[in-house]
Amino acid sequence: MQSAIDGLEESSGEEPAEPELDLSELEKLIETAKAISNEDGKYTSDSFAALQEAIKVAESSLETIETEEDLAAAIAALQSAIDGLEESSGEEPANQSWIYQN
Repeated sequence: MQSAIDGLEESSGEEPAEPELDLSELEKLIETAKAISNEDGKYTSDSFAALQEAIKVAESSLETIETEEDLAAAIAALQSAIDGLEESSGEEPANQSWIYQN
């Protein structure tokens, strides 16, 4: 028992460093998403706005991701927004206000 006590080491108060997460996949996906433009009106405004919001969330999560699960969730959320882009039909809803005029 004494040998076990003698073998104890004093803690420096620091927790062992966790391996640093590789955020490069998320960073690349953010760059891919940022490169998507809607200047030509190719996508619906709602789906493009959702992508822009997902980019903001992904960028802010770069500072807060602590686990592989957090990283996977951030990647999945951004990829989902990219995949969720809906092409615009190019047709604006018809202005039918004349129907209600006398």
